[in-house]
Parts: sequence; C-alpha cells; structure tokens
Amino acid sequence: MRLNKSVFAVSDLINDVFELYEVTASSKNIEISKTIPPEFENLKIYADRGKLTQICNNLLSNAIKFTRK
Repeated sequence: MRLNKSVFAVSDLINDVFELYEVTASSKNIEISKTIPPEFENLKIYADRGKLTQICNNLLSNAIKFTRK
C-alpha cells in the first residue's frame, strides 16, 4: 500500500467528514454533532489524509447506517 503523506490540520479533516454526513444523518432523523477540543484547533499532522478520511468516512457511515431511531 502506498501512502501519500502530507501535513494537514486535523480540524479540517473532521469538518470535511462531518459536512459530508450531516445531510445523510438528518435524512434519517439522526442528529450528529462534533466537538473539536481547543488543543486540536491548530493541530497539524503528517499523514495520508486520503486514508484517514476513508477511515473516518467508514466509521461515521456505519454509525449512521446501523443506528436505529
């Protein structure tokens, strides 16, 4: 597996994933919320953003999919 590492803000990744699933959750009458701790607001990491986004997408997608309301 090839990793495409770069420096990016953790809060940007969280915000992007949250935006993507906000409408999906709402359509199932599921409320999702996010809290980014102050110490993470400017935290930058060196990692594969695409892979981390994929992991977060899978986790949130499954949480919405398997939540019964």
